[in-house]
Amino acid sequence: MTDQLSPDRQALLAQRLRRPGAADRPGAAPARPPIPRRTEADPPLSYPQERLWFMEQYAPGTAAYTIPLVRRLRGPLDPEAVRGAVRVLTDRHEALRTSFPATADGRPAAVVAASAEPVLRVAEAADEPAA
Repeated sequence: MTDQLSPDRQALLAQRLRRPGAADRPGAAPARPPIPRRTEADPPLSYPQERLWFMEQYAPGTAAYTIPLVRRLRGPLDPEAVRGAVRVLTDRHEALRTSFPATADGRPAAVVAASAEPVLRVAEAADEPAA
Protein backbone atom coordinates (compact mmCIF):
# COMPACT_ATOMS: atom_id res chain seq x y z
CA MET A 1 0.00 0.00 0.00
CA THR A 2 2.88 2.39 0.67
CA ASP A 3 3.98 1.97 -2.95
CA GLN A 4 0.93 4.08 -3.87
CA LEU A 5 2.34 7.05 -1.92
CA SER A 6 4.50 9.71 -3.48
CA PRO A 7 8.21 9.60 -2.55
CA ASP A 8 7.73 12.64 -0.28
CA ARG A 9 4.89 10.97 1.59
CA GLN A 10 6.86 7.72 1.87
CA ALA A 11 9.74 9.67 3.43
CA LEU A 12 7.36 11.41 5.86
CA LEU A 13 5.79 8.09 6.85
CA ALA A 14 9.22 6.53 7.41
CA GLN A 15 10.23 9.51 9.57
CA ARG A 16 7.09 9.22 11.72
CA LEU A 17 7.57 5.49 12.16
CA ARG A 18 11.11 6.08 13.46
CA ARG A 19 9.79 8.04 16.46
CA PRO A 20 10.32 6.51 19.90
CA GLY A 21 7.80 3.80 20.68
CA ALA A 22 7.00 3.01 17.04
CA ALA A 23 9.28 -0.02 16.99
CA ASP A 24 7.09 -1.98 19.41
CA ARG A 25 4.04 -1.53 17.14
CA PRO A 26 5.10 -2.34 13.59
CA GLY A 27 3.33 -0.26 11.00
CA ALA A 28 1.76 2.09 13.54
CA ALA A 29 2.62 5.58 14.63
CA PRO A 30 3.48 5.88 18.32
CA ALA A 31 0.63 6.72 20.66
CA ARG A 32 0.76 9.90 22.66
CA PRO A 33 0.93 9.46 26.43
CA PRO A 34 -2.29 10.09 28.35
CA ILE A 35 -2.88 13.67 29.45
CA PRO A 36 -2.32 13.90 33.21
CA ARG A 37 -5.30 14.89 35.32
CA ARG A 38 -5.16 18.36 36.81
CA THR A 39 -6.54 17.19 40.14
CA GLU A 40 -6.96 13.87 41.87
CA ALA A 41 -10.64 14.61 42.58
CA ASP A 42 -13.25 13.11 40.29
CA PRO A 43 -14.62 15.68 37.83
CA PRO A 44 -18.12 17.13 38.17
CA LEU A 45 -20.77 15.94 35.72
CA SER A 46 -21.41 18.05 32.67
CA TYR A 47 -25.01 18.99 31.87
CA PRO A 48 -25.24 16.34 29.11
CA GLN A 49 -23.85 13.70 31.51
CA GLU A 50 -26.42 14.70 34.14
CA ARG A 51 -29.18 14.44 31.52
CA LEU A 52 -28.06 10.96 30.44
CA TRP A 53 -27.75 9.85 34.06
CA PHE A 54 -31.28 11.11 34.77
CA MET A 55 -32.68 9.34 31.69
CA GLU A 56 -31.02 6.09 32.79
CA GLN A 57 -32.65 6.45 36.24
CA TYR A 58 -36.01 7.23 34.62
CA ALA A 59 -35.92 4.35 32.10
CA PRO A 60 -33.12 1.94 33.06
CA GLY A 61 -31.49 -0.26 30.47
CA THR A 62 -32.80 1.48 27.37
CA ALA A 63 -30.58 1.75 24.34
CA ALA A 64 -32.00 5.12 23.26
CA TYR A 65 -28.58 6.79 23.39
CA THR A 66 -26.63 3.87 21.98
CA ILE A 67 -25.35 4.19 18.44
CA PRO A 68 -24.73 0.69 17.11
CA LEU A 69 -21.97 0.17 14.62
CA VAL A 70 -21.26 -3.11 12.88
CA ARG A 71 -18.16 -3.93 10.87
CA ARG A 72 -17.61 -7.14 8.95
CA LEU A 73 -14.10 -8.50 9.24
CA ARG A 74 -12.95 -11.21 6.88
CA GLY A 75 -10.00 -13.46 7.52
CA PRO A 76 -8.23 -14.48 10.71
CA LEU A 77 -8.65 -12.33 13.80
CA ASP A 78 -6.35 -12.28 16.80
CA PRO A 79 -8.64 -11.76 19.83
CA GLU A 80 -5.69 -10.88 22.07
CA ALA A 81 -4.58 -8.16 19.65
CA VAL A 82 -8.11 -6.72 19.65
CA ARG A 83 -8.26 -6.92 23.44
CA GLY A 84 -4.88 -5.15 23.65
CA ALA A 85 -6.03 -2.41 21.27
CA VAL A 86 -9.20 -1.81 23.30
CA ARG A 87 -7.13 -1.80 26.50
CA VAL A 88 -4.83 0.90 25.08
CA LEU A 89 -7.89 2.88 24.01
CA THR A 90 -9.51 2.72 27.46
CA ASP A 91 -6.22 3.53 29.18
CA ARG A 92 -5.88 6.61 27.00
CA HIS A 93 -9.43 7.99 27.25
CA GLU A 94 -10.77 8.45 30.76
CA ALA A 95 -14.28 8.95 29.40
CA LEU A 96 -14.28 5.21 28.63
CA ARG A 97 -13.36 4.45 32.27
CA THR A 98 -15.92 6.78 33.84
CA SER A 99 -18.99 5.55 35.69
CA PHE A 100 -21.75 7.57 37.34
CA PRO A 101 -22.86 5.95 40.60
CA ALA A 102 -25.29 7.74 42.89
CA THR A 103 -23.87 9.18 46.09
CA ALA A 104 -25.47 8.77 49.52
CA ASP A 105 -27.74 11.77 48.83
CA GLY A 106 -28.88 10.24 45.50
CA ARG A 107 -26.97 12.61 43.25
CA PRO A 108 -24.67 11.28 40.51
CA ALA A 109 -20.91 11.45 40.78
CA ALA A 110 -18.39 10.89 38.01
CA VAL A 111 -15.90 8.25 39.10
CA VAL A 112 -12.91 7.68 36.84
CA ALA A 113 -11.33 4.24 37.28
CA ALA A 114 -7.54 4.06 37.17
CA SER A 115 -7.80 1.23 34.66
CA ALA A 116 -10.44 -0.93 33.05
CA GLU A 117 -10.08 -4.40 31.65
CA PRO A 118 -12.10 -4.61 28.43
CA VAL A 119 -14.56 -7.47 28.06
CA LEU A 120 -14.30 -9.16 24.70
CA ARG A 121 -16.58 -12.09 23.99
CA VAL A 122 -15.40 -14.39 21.22
CA ALA A 123 -17.88 -16.58 19.38
CA GLU A 124 -16.91 -19.18 16.82
CA ALA A 125 -18.97 -19.85 13.69
CA ALA A 126 -18.62 -22.76 11.29
CA ASP A 127 -19.13 -20.59 8.21
CA GLU A 128 -20.33 -17.17 7.10
CA PRO A 129 -24.08 -17.98 7.08
CA ALA A 130 -23.78 -19.40 10.61
CA ALA A 131 -22.01 -16.24 11.74
